[in-house]
Amino acid sequence: MVSAFFGYVGVLMALVFFGSNFVVVKKYDSGDGFFFQLLMCAGIWTVGLVVHLIQGSPKFYPFAMLGGSLWATGNVLCVYIIQEIGMGLGLVIWGGTALLVGWATGFFGLFGLKKDELTLVWLNVLGLVFALASLVTSLFVRSTKEKKATAAGTGNEFEALPGDPDEADRKMDNALSSVNNDEKECAYSSSAKSQLYGSLAAVCAGCFFGNNFDPPTYIQEHNCAPGNNVSVNTGAQALNP
Repeated sequence: MVSAFFGYVGVLMALVFFGSNFVVVKKYDSGDGFFFQLLMCAGIWTVGLVVHLIQGSPKFYPFAMLGGSLWATGNVLCVYIIQEIGMGLGLVIWGGTALLVGWATGFFGLFGLKKDELTLVWLNVLGLVFALASLVTSLFVRSTKEKKATAAGTGNEFEALPGDPDEADRKMDNALSSVNNDEKECAYSSSAKSQLYGSLAAVCAGCFFGNNFDPPTYIQEHNCAPGNNVSVNTGAQALNP
């Protein structure tokens, strides 16, 4: 009972930290994301090293580094995803995909892992259905991007010509209408492409996130070894430029 309690406490802590660690990416310009990735992985590796020392420095398993590499690959896509489709929709898509991939791995025993022992299979499948439903509804979410005002189409772009004032006004209105229509078409095309590419990148990131714990889990099941945080985090750190 006590171990289950601490397990749920750990889940709540993970929800808070994993759900807020990309807030800085949304609020500030992070460039191409590689510098952010480097510092983030450095911090994770440091925490993993501290936990490793607290556990008495258990054996280091290089194979677990593969899990860290998978995580780092998915993580480096997150900056691009947030910039294209927003943090809310991005989290839902890659989180839902990771959930589905993780569920399939445990339910079917993929990649040499043991199948989960389920008491109520129907309840497990029902949870999957709810997860799929939330993923489908997230596809209707639309993010809005802030647009900086530009001087194009305003200001001194048009000069008043001698002649009929009404004719000059009509020409100016037609010109402005044409500019606005072109901007709307370009914005719509860019938005559609951003949604598509951002969503595909989020699905790829979710696949990496859903499998990043498979290597250490494989070690635990086949070598009777405890979890090795520093091995996974070293893999994440090693993949950075």
